[in-house]
Amino acid sequence: MPKTAGSKKPPVSAPPPQPRAQQQAIRRQMDETRQATRTQVQARREAQAAAARAARLRRRILMSVGTGLVVVLVVGGLFFWYSDTHPGESYPDQGHTHVASATAAHAPYTTDPPTSGPHLDGLAAWGVSDKTLNPVEYVHNMEDGGVIVQYRPDLPAADVERLKTIVKSYDNIYVSMRLPNGNSTQINQHVLMVPYPTLKEPVVLTAWTHMQRFPTLDENGIRHFIDMYRGVDHHIGGQG
Repeated sequence: MPKTAGSKKPPVSAPPPQPRAQQQAIRRQMDETRQATRTQVQARREAQAAAARAARLRRRILMSVGTGLVVVLVVGGLFFWYSDTHPGESYPDQGHTHVASATAAHAPYTTDPPTSGPHLDGLAAWGVSDKTLNPVEYVHNMEDGGVIVQYRPDLPAADVERLKTIVKSYDNIYVSMRLPNGNSTQINQHVLMVPYPTLKEPVVLTAWTHMQRFPTLDENGIRHFIDMYRGVDHHIGGQG
């Protein structure tokens, strides 16, 4: 139907105003929604923070355990290395005093057999001695980088022969020894075997400030002790 001139659209009516109670309910619902959202956000942040703290704690624990394990391994390695390169027991150095004769009075030794202390100016012959010697006669041998193999006279003859074979083998085994003046020299022998009547163990080896007791004839252990200490000179400032 054609529009007539001057006709107008009917005005759009505004929605009827909501009742006040309904408006308040909507606002409360919106406030509750916002509060719930804030609570969820806060809870999420706290959970993330707790997870981060737990992760840091785990890392610290792992680092502590790892560090402790490394320390244990290092200490264990050093202990093994030291035990392997320094067999036997260590004792204080009793000095390098020379005495005039084997019967001359001197300060008592603090170990039995001696591992250092007063001694004659000369050396006992390297190799095998079938007779008992006064320790003052061969303590100087240890100062010169030697090792003393002492055995109880009641050691079975077969074991005595095995010890002699070990000792004599060093006649042909050479090592380099550093002298007090800084020079080096090639040495052989430097092992002395002697009977020692008062030993508690069947075999006892001594070097300067070191001793190892052997309840049985352990050839590997005996050679290891000799190889670790033979050729280590202990003179001080060129003192004889």
